[in-house]
Amino acid sequence: MSLTELAPLRMGVAGLGRAGSFHIERLGLRDDCRVVATYDDCSAARAPGLSRTTHSRWPDFLADEQVELVLLATPPAVHAEMAIAALAAGKHVIVETPLGLSLFEADAIAAAAERCGRQVYVAQTRRWVDSFRTARTVLESSELGRPVALKFINWQYGLPPRWYEPEASNPPVQTAADWRLHTQSGGGVLWEFGVHQFDQLLQLAGRPAESVYARITPSATAPCDDGFLVLVNFSGGLTAHVEVSRAAAAPLSTGWMIAGDRGSYAAGTQYVPNRAGEVLDLPVATECSLADDFYQQVVANLRTGGPHPVPVAEARQTIALIEAARRSARINQVVPVAH
Repeated sequence: MSLTELAPLRMGVAGLGRAGSFHIERLGLRDDCRVVATYDDCSAARAPGLSRTTHSRWPDFLADEQVELVLLATPPAVHAEMAIAALAAGKHVIVETPLGLSLFEADAIAAAAERCGRQVYVAQTRRWVDSFRTARTVLESSELGRPVALKFINWQYGLPPRWYEPEASNPPVQTAADWRLHTQSGGGVLWEFGVHQFDQLLQLAGRPAESVYARITPSATAPCDDGFLVLVNFSGGLTAHVEVSRAAAAPLSTGWMIAGDRGSYAAGTQYVPNRAGEVLDLPVATECSLADDFYQQVVANLRTGGPHPVPVAEARQTIALIEAARRSARINQVVPVAH
């Protein structure tokens, strides 16, 4: 039986800030899943769009028998607590990034999922964006040979609140002094961007990171970081350079650059030396973005046993890399990455 012939997956969205509203909007365009309930403890929060049951109490939301799967779009500091509670209530769970704020939290979520016989998915939807899919396709084609170096640099200017300020028609649930400005709450550039760039890096590398050297830049205006530079070593001699700043007034965005022993890739072009020693510039067809495929794969995994799109074990590797980067920056040394 195809997915279109099966009943839609009944979902409940917890957290009606910008992330939750985004998910509700995207899910509203799909036939294979349906948002049947929402939860937010802020009375000002309102979900746009379709009619559904709205809960202001977490226990009532968990007790809602309509809900098969809970999507957590809440602040990261409560992801672990809420995910474990939802699993115990018999729900499958999608967790917005990051999965948790430590390996301890990630492991606690994984243990709860196994204990309760339920699935956990991590919303690493940037695996499906066009630029990353293109770089990954080039790498997997083997035309560059053995990869020896990966690099990603992104410079922009500006931290929250304007960075996150929603449209006037969707007032922010959080205040200007919200969790996104506090490292211990999951705010700052390393959590906000590192969780995505490190996930993409690990997907490109195809293996766990072995060691890390990092420098992290504290913000001058908020109790969080506004930039990082991370150098990562992998087995087989592969190295990576990931750099993100929100304090750089000069914009720079390289996307993923790949150096292999038979050629390189950068910004939509493949560079391959010929036998005469000349470097040929070969344009690469850009892959399309398929971000909504995440939802499709979640539904397929639950309904028909299809592949798991983002297992907790993979999200755990990303958190391990972030923890190692913080430790390296603190002691100014190369440190191993926990496995």
